[in-house]
Amino acid sequence: MRNLFIAAIFILLSNNISSQHYEVSGKVLDQEGNPLTGVIVKLQPIEKHGLSNSEGLFRFMQIPAGNYTLMSSFIGCEDIEKQIELNKDLHVTLQFNPAVEHLQEVVVVDHHANEKRRQEAQNIEIVNHQFLEQNLGGSLMQSLRRLPGVSSMDVGAGLSKPVLRGLSFNRVVVAENGIKHEAQQWGADHGLEINQHSISEAEVIKGAASLMYGSDAIGGVINLKNSFVPSKNTFGGDVNLLGESINNKIGSSLNLFGRNEKHYFNARLSWADYGDYKVPTNVVNVYNFPVELKNKRMRNTAGQEGSINTTFGIKSDSLQSTINLSVYHAKSGFFANAHGLEPRQVDKKLHDKSARDIQLPYQQVQHLKAYYLLSVHKQKHHFELNAGWQNNLRKEHGPYTNHGFMPDSLPVQLGIPETRERWFNKHTATLNVSDNLKAGEHQIKIGIQSNYQQNEIGGWNFIIPAYDQFTSGLFVYDKWRVNEQFIAHAGIRYDLGWLNTQSYRDWFTTPIVSENDDTTFVYLERAAKLNKQFDNLSYAAGINYNLTHFEF
Repeated sequence: MRNLFIAAIFILLSNNISSQHYEVSGKVLDQEGNPLTGVIVKLQPIEKHGLSNSEGLFRFMQIPAGNYTLMSSFIGCEDIEKQIELNKDLHVTLQFNPAVEHLQEVVVVDHHANEKRRQEAQNIEIVNHQFLEQNLGGSLMQSLRRLPGVSSMDVGAGLSKPVLRGLSFNRVVVAENGIKHEAQQWGADHGLEINQHSISEAEVIKGAASLMYGSDAIGGVINLKNSFVPSKNTFGGDVNLLGESINNKIGSSLNLFGRNEKHYFNARLSWADYGDYKVPTNVVNVYNFPVELKNKRMRNTAGQEGSINTTFGIKSDSLQSTINLSVYHAKSGFFANAHGLEPRQVDKKLHDKSARDIQLPYQQVQHLKAYYLLSVHKQKHHFELNAGWQNNLRKEHGPYTNHGFMPDSLPVQLGIPETRERWFNKHTATLNVSDNLKAGEHQIKIGIQSNYQQNEIGGWNFIIPAYDQFTSGLFVYDKWRVNEQFIAHAGIRYDLGWLNTQSYRDWFTTPIVSENDDTTFVYLERAAKLNKQFDNLSYAAGINYNLTHFEF
């Protein structure tokens, strides 16, 4: 009887111990202490699952006493594993910490330049902003002449104009964001009024490119792009400092850019100041006339330049709208011991006093440019509209020098400053419209380009007459990818235009002796009034054949 009583007590105690169950509750929080909704919480090893409510609360009921692990995970945060000993009701706080992932380096390789060369029938070189910085010269063309087939005509170390395969002046087109750069291209000492620091990519086409760029592009095209678009929700900039020993040049370029989701801006301010150009000799010959130099410097070749370039735009997946405004100003001296074809005696004491001053003769150039770009992507079409206006004001100053029958001194009644030798004021308006259409393996581009120029002249010396000019061209171009290795190109263009030049007569008289020995004094006509119209049809075809290690 006693044994039965002990057994009954033991069974009752065992049932009482095994029937002890507890509650596990808690709250799920993010790193800032805010409740998280819908987070799964697991209780291991009994495989129970709970879900946090709108207040971040979870609860497990009727859990036997023992040791357990609470587990939970949330996107972007470290996983939680918390050990608990359950011998009473527990309330636990689970707070997530952000997860830090260490990824291996990702290298993105761009084959844009190589791919374009393989797809075009023309000889094309493409360089980016990094190339220009690594090969920085005194001007844009001095930086680009590192490319084969590209050279420059230089005036000192600050001014240069492009030469492509031996052709220059009006036989080479320079375009900036699809707008032809229009200045006084006909002069050997007329450089490009473009700041090289603002260029993000330069495309050099060597050889005739008249089909796409017009009749000026006989020698080739330099197509410049400064339409840098920042990434979304960014703000930044850079500062470049530069110096050159060949002319003691110092300068700087400051860039600021920013963008939210769609709207962006990009602004750059640049300036430079340089002294007389240094050459490796103490004597130079100007048409067999020896000129002695001080400290091997070409006297009066110092200069200054500055520019402001601003861009405002909107960009989305299918549209880009951009307004660009730029101002370029430069003042540079001409070599004092030569003027045109004439060697000159100069005041050495005045010119050699400083290597950074600018004396007569010198030139001042101011170039204003404004353009608007609209680019629209719609299914198989890519529509572009470029509209631009430019003003190039050039003043060439020098001491009054009489030639031929010019009087010894400049008459006051002319109203011309005595040092203003030449003056040019050129206005240009441009409108380009094009559409890129993809039809199967054909990529067709249709476009029309129009350009109007008006050029005024002044000063006491004459070289070219005042004129106004209009040109317009319509073209169709087709690129047909026959297969992976073979691409065919074909295009046709029709141009028309007119050119009107004004008559120019000397402001001084010249004696003319007739057959009867009578002498009359006349104002000689140096340029007759001219009205010309022209039109032309041009066409071209080309092929590309590309193998793995061979391009034709």
